[in-house]
Amino acid sequence: MRSTLVLGVTVTAVLIAPPALATTQHSPHAQEVKITGEARTKGGLEVRYRFQDPDGDAEGITRFRWLTGPTAFGPWTPLTGVLTRNIGIPLSYGGQYLRAEVTPVDATGATGRSRLSEPVLIKAVDGNPGTDWLHDARYGVSHHFLSNYINRVAASPEEKWQDGESWDDLVKTFDAEAYAEDLAKAGAGFAMITLGQNSGYMIAPNRAYERIAGLQPGERTPAGRDLPMEIADALAKRGIKLVFYIPGNPPHSAHKQPGDYAITKAFGYTPGTDGVPSQDTLAKWQSVIREYSERYGTKLAGWWIDGVYPSLHPAYQDMTKPYNWSSLAAALKAGNPGRIIALNSGLGARNHQPTSVYDDYTPGESRGLGAIPSAGRWADAEQSTQWFDFTYLGANDPYWAGWGNKGTSKDTTALVRWVKAATDRGGAIGLDTKVNRYGRLDPEQLAQLEQVRKVVREGAPTPEPAGGVYNDDDFLIRYTGSWGVSGGRPGDLGGDVHYTSTDGDSAEFGFSGTGIEYITERFRDMGKVDVYLDGVLKATVDCFSETKQTQQVLFKADGLSAGTHTIKVVKKSGTYMLVDAFRVTR
Repeated sequence: MRSTLVLGVTVTAVLIAPPALATTQHSPHAQEVKITGEARTKGGLEVRYRFQDPDGDAEGITRFRWLTGPTAFGPWTPLTGVLTRNIGIPLSYGGQYLRAEVTPVDATGATGRSRLSEPVLIKAVDGNPGTDWLHDARYGVSHHFLSNYINRVAASPEEKWQDGESWDDLVKTFDAEAYAEDLAKAGAGFAMITLGQNSGYMIAPNRAYERIAGLQPGERTPAGRDLPMEIADALAKRGIKLVFYIPGNPPHSAHKQPGDYAITKAFGYTPGTDGVPSQDTLAKWQSVIREYSERYGTKLAGWWIDGVYPSLHPAYQDMTKPYNWSSLAAALKAGNPGRIIALNSGLGARNHQPTSVYDDYTPGESRGLGAIPSAGRWADAEQSTQWFDFTYLGANDPYWAGWGNKGTSKDTTALVRWVKAATDRGGAIGLDTKVNRYGRLDPEQLAQLEQVRKVVREGAPTPEPAGGVYNDDDFLIRYTGSWGVSGGRPGDLGGDVHYTSTDGDSAEFGFSGTGIEYITERFRDMGKVDVYLDGVLKATVDCFSETKQTQQVLFKADGLSAGTHTIKVVKKSGTYMLVDAFRVTR
């Protein structure tokens, strides 16, 4: 208060502070919006922008949409279910233009004006250039380095997870350099490493996983080491690519205390079984995958996603929901738009065919040897998915098969011949091997891999089966038609034969040598067989006999020019035609 004398009158003025202005919330902005990445079919794109908030608020959950149009001027149609910052590019986008829309949201929930990027043209390319490195690698190794495998497959007490030892302590004993050196000896072009599986133990830290599961670093994830990063660096020095293996869904048998499934339940997943995941479950698990993808960036060349069983596909196929095939592919390609992925539907399910439009190489899980590409490198009619087969070297276990196990289950000669044949035809092969807690491969399996290296990498002669005899089940014999297999036949080579009852069915065998024999049976229900050599009809042989005669050489050719030849036998008459074996002479 103050007083003032004005014309003899005292006036008293009271000073009143102006009312406080109401706080104004300003909307955030997305600036410099642009698309980066590989604008081609089977590539990947990411929208980048600069987030700016006048109030200094942090960025919240900014929203994204992608739009497609036939020209750079539209008209523009939103892509249903494609709502992530980065995307994979299926073949159907080829020749189209894409734009990204960014709607900025700050941490208070305030939403700004949507901004559009400039359009980019998606080039429709032949094949899938992203898989060139896998094709060129020819073969590599994988491992089931998992908490619930370590003691079961240990070759000595020292290899076991010791009483009183934490998971963090165990992971610290892995020697990344020694591991990479073993892979170099094996001639491996890539290493496929499990980050974790259903027990819930991971070999790499992940803040999203720890937050969702309510875990501290060191409980189920390492606290003091990023082992995959060290492995990536050690492999890179030797020119070996890194691929991660993880299930498509959260761990279904992950406990904090025995039997409580606390970690599984934290993800909203089905305890003890591979159930159909909810949208909430997919959101949580894909955030874990995305964190791994972004952390390892270009050091991570690929993903193998296991356990995407056909019964679970409906959870991903509904593109009206935000978490779907597209969101999974986006999480897998985050940080490296050229990264390649395969979604494995399980043993025998869609082998050598893609599971989704985003697959870059095929799920080809098997337990034996023998699958080889029938039409070259590409497994699909669109020629965009690299042919890939995946089997194990370990000794067979009644429950676990040979995955991650010590010892051997494959004949070395057969293994070498198969890898050579499959990769010569454009395929790529993954061989699952045991690795112990110290990062060393099983010595018997490493010895087998060194033989593969000598033939596939160094050009040593391909070994032949004993006596040059190729049994009817040999992977080099290509059967066309409705063939069956009959076993338990003690008179036949290998105790089995292939048979057909359809005229015109054929068996074709490519070989290198100067002589060839066709070995079969003769009996009263068999008729005539046409024999072609290098595409020329050379003979029609009669397989009829009143008495059964096994291991009969009904066609023989000698004095062929040194090099590669093809014999083809075709059923002409009779009830059955049999193939027992082919014998090659040099």
